[in-house]
Amino acid sequence: MKDANFPEFLFNQTPWSEKGSAFWPASAFTLRRNISRHHFPHKQTEAAARQVLDEITSSIMGLPNLEDPMYIDFSVLDPAKREFIFEHYFIPDGIYEERPHQGIITDKTGSFLAGINLTDHLTLQMIDCKGSWHKTWEVLRNFERELCKKLDFSFSNRFGYLTSNYYSCGTGLSLRLYLHLPALLQLDDPENPFYLSQEEDFVITQMGDDKEEGVFQGDLVVLQNKRSLGISEDHMLHTLFRGASKLINRENECRTQIKSGNYPEMKDMIARSFGILMHSYQMPTSEALGALSLIKLGIDLNWVEGVSDLEVNKIFFKCRRGHLLVEDGGDHTQEEILHKRAEFIHSSLKDARLII
Repeated sequence: MKDANFPEFLFNQTPWSEKGSAFWPASAFTLRRNISRHHFPHKQTEAAARQVLDEITSSIMGLPNLEDPMYIDFSVLDPAKREFIFEHYFIPDGIYEERPHQGIITDKTGSFLAGINLTDHLTLQMIDCKGSWHKTWEVLRNFERELCKKLDFSFSNRFGYLTSNYYSCGTGLSLRLYLHLPALLQLDDPENPFYLSQEEDFVITQMGDDKEEGVFQGDLVVLQNKRSLGISEDHMLHTLFRGASKLINRENECRTQIKSGNYPEMKDMIARSFGILMHSYQMPTSEALGALSLIKLGIDLNWVEGVSDLEVNKIFFKCRRGHLLVEDGGDHTQEEILHKRAEFIHSSLKDARLII
């Protein structure tokens, strides 16, 4: 696929391409900012949107430490490519409404994104998949500090940084931690994530568009701060990472329990998932992610060999609809996409072996 408006490096340089934690595949840091003297994007004129775009683009292109930054204009991208970008950068639902002069700036690291004229004038985001969240947060904060020297952001002494959604006012920081907790969820443990979140200053939700309460697609649990107003960045980070550590410790205990005990039903679930992934002709996203999740667990339990956790991570994130559409370069029906996903997984897992 060749497209002058679409960076080829996104196919190879993905946030999840380096080995990190099997329990903690990704963290997404997002800062929202707006330019003073301008209405929020949903209220601004086309001329104002153009001005905001020019101001922000010229400022970001001059930032140090960005590797060959590139602007991508949403108006020239088809829906599949936009979906690909949203998947690649873990962009949350509701951040995009089609308006004039929208786009993103990214660079060759594949982990930095600056969204322009989305729900806010500027959405700065960094993805960490290596477990180096302190460094990732510091890089993002340094980018924002440099931009403060060039751009006049809307700020209130009472409400902090002003955003289009009052839940994001204050620090303007949103943090989402993606945790893979199949053993904890499959064992139906009474200390499940919802109980933990009731006593903490964060919410627990699911990845993906179809969010059914209590159903975690691919056994991915997403922790996110409830608010950014009246709370410091350090306190927010401490609270979320403390909650994530509790869940990871409990997941590790559940896996140790499985390894040391006799759980034929767990072996059966992993064996069935292996069969589904290797032999299905069509595969919906939710079914594929659920089965891949159990294969990841099987690798850690030494019940699956011939494929690494990192390789399954790549399959997990690249089997989503936007990636299949864009990397294949075609315009497919839903039935064809289901088959393409199954073919992609068959090929990717060709060396995997079940050793239960």
